[in-house]
Parts: sequence; C-alpha cells; structure tokens
Amino acid sequence: MILETEGCSNDRKWVVRNLIELRYKLELLKENENQSIQKQENEIIRNGHHFVLTKTQLGTSKSQLKRCDMCCGYVTVLGLVMPWYECSDCRYVVHVKCVSATRRTCVFVKAGEQPDYELNICPEITLLEQKYKCFECRAPIIYTLPVSTTTSSSGSMSCLSSNCLNNTDNVWANPRLCDYDGRHYCVSCHWQDEAIIPARVVLHWDFTRYPVSRASAQLLRIMQNRPILNITAINPSLFGFIEELALVMKYREDLLLMKQYLITCRVALEMNLLWNALDKRQNLLIYPSDVFSLKDLIEIKSGTVVTFLESVLNTFRQHIKQDCKVCFGRGYLCELCIGKVVIFPFDENVHVCPVCQTVYHKHCWLHKNVCTKCERINKKRAQIESENCDVMDGEERLVEEAIELDEEF
Repeated sequence: MILETEGCSNDRKWVVRNLIELRYKLELLKENENQSIQKQENEIIRNGHHFVLTKTQLGTSKSQLKRCDMCCGYVTVLGLVMPWYECSDCRYVVHVKCVSATRRTCVFVKAGEQPDYELNICPEITLLEQKYKCFECRAPIIYTLPVSTTTSSSGSMSCLSSNCLNNTDNVWANPRLCDYDGRHYCVSCHWQDEAIIPARVVLHWDFTRYPVSRASAQLLRIMQNRPILNITAINPSLFGFIEELALVMKYREDLLLMKQYLITCRVALEMNLLWNALDKRQNLLIYPSDVFSLKDLIEIKSGTVVTFLESVLNTFRQHIKQDCKVCFGRGYLCELCIGKVVIFPFDENVHVCPVCQTVYHKHCWLHKNVCTKCERINKKRAQIESENCDVMDGEERLVEEAIELDEEF
C-alpha cells in the first residue's frame, strides 16, 4: 500500500503512520498478553495505596485519559484497553506491570500522619542538599551540556532516570521545582501540575496557581476540604485587609449563636433545618469561626460563601424570630433600659455579657457598663457564703462546748 501511493503525498504519510501505530499496538499486546484482567487481583495494597483494578472505556478523549504515575504513559493507547490500577484514596494511577515498581507513599497516609500544610512560601531546598537527586525517585540530576549544543556556553539539567531516558523529549529536561514543598523533582515525578498554594493564600491572599509535583498535587487535592487553617493563629491581620473574610467570620459567629436555639428546638430538629440549610458546608458551623479550609478561602475569594451565608442566616432568623414561638420566647429584654423589644445575641448593636451570656443593647452597656444579672448572682453567692460561715461558726462553738463538758466530766 505504501508503494502504491505517490511519494511525499498525504496518503503515503497516513499509511506509514497507520503501519507504525499497528506495530506499536502489536508490541503492547505482546507485552500485556499475560496480564489479562481475569488473572489480576482485584485489590492490591502497596506503600499505603489501596489499588483497585479497572480499565478505561473505548472512545475516551485524550484530555480525559489517565496517565500512569510510574512510567508517565497513558493507560489507553491507540484504542487498546489495558488493565490498570487506581488508588481509591489518592487516585494514584499505575499500569499492572508498574505496580511492583511503585515508589510513592500514598499521600492519604501522609495527610493522616501530618495533617498540616507547609506554611512557608516555597521553602526551596537546594540541589546540593538533595545530593543532586530527585526528591521522590532519587534519580540523579546533573548539570551538563547537551551534545547538540557543545559550543554553547549555556547548559541544562539532565535527569538520568530510566523513565526519563526512555523519552527523548526529557533527556535534557531541567529539574522542576515544586512551589509547595520547595524540592526539586525529575520530569517523571513533576508533570507541571498547577495548584493554589495554602501558604501564599493565608500570607499574601494570592490565589495564583503555581507548578507543583505529582505528590504535592495529590496531597493538596485531598486536604483541600479539611478545615485546618486557623487564620487568627497564622495571620490575624488578614481580617483587617480582606473585608469578605472578616464578614464571613462575623456570619459564622452568628451561626454559632443561632445553633444554640435550633439544636434545642423540637420543630427545627424535626425539619432538620440546621443541616439541610448548610448542605455541604456544615464545617462552617462545626468549627470555630476563624478556622477555614482551603476550599472555604477559595470560595470566599469568589464571593459565593458570603451570598450563601446571608441566605442561611435569613432562613434561621425567620424561624427564630417569627415562625417559632419557643425560640422567640428564649430571647432577652434589656434590663438596663427596661426595654420591651425582644433582642437576641445575633442581632446588630447588642452586647453579650462574657460571663453570664445575658444580652443588652450596646448603647445601654456602654453607658452603664454593668451586668445586672451578674450583680444578682454575686449577691446571692455572697449571701450563701455568709450563711455557710454562720453555720460553720455555730458548729465550731458546739464542738468547743462538747470538749469543755468532756474535760469537766
């Protein structure tokens, strides 16, 4: 067929390409002829990974194909469906033939052992400290001159990993820096994935995506929904510069105050009002108001969280103040001005006593600066202590009289 086509024509080009693809497909079949799905284990545990056997579907577009994290090849080539494993925890993908060579520890295990982010911005570790080796696979990385540019004064880094040398495009590739952990990787362990860096967010409010290694990308994806960023402890000044962040913290404080009403209301519990309204953002109600997940901060930047919380607060406020008489009956009347309007701790311009949690109008508190309930409690406590002292004194006198009578007898 090649000889029948015209030289240097498009027809000959596509016939030759088809021949090469068929030969390559034949080699893959020979390589995997003993690796049929029926002969493979359905589940394998290795380096903390929980590998589950699966396969791709025919007709999958190249943009949706998965690549082996070990050899960097696609799990489906030229329409050939090959068996492969994927970790159910971290989504680490590997060919059947590459399972035994898996080096990377499952990042899900790392996240469990050390559930914290690296909060230093790109703490770069030099190649000398890494002994000129890839941090993950330990393949040597050296600085040398490409053969094709020996006359040039500029050099490049070369990764001598066997996986890299199999790809001619990677022979003279530069070592790649992970912006999250600051370490250098070879091209097999760093695919130029981009991710939002938590340290840059909490310190600079920077949501730009930076290149990270495969392990860091998987780790950040797993920990993205975990509320472990205490902004008050890390960078409290951020609340003063980012209005949306301060507003969300105020809304969350109001949610925590409303929670005290809703968890004791029979009607709200029957309606499951509290959790249905929050849907997938229940962590906003469970954790302190200054603790966020990375995903929370991303959504705060986009403005979706503010709108969502305003809607939820309106729903809860409607139930407590208007729809439910029980919740409304747990409101407060300001004792400083003897007001007749019921107020709640989540209202605007109110002051909540930090000791007894009684609610007053803010202007009343600033004018008198005294909590009448605390005064009553202190007076009652002093009266009880005085009565106890009188009782103890009477008991001591009775004991002394008994001792005197005993001595006289």
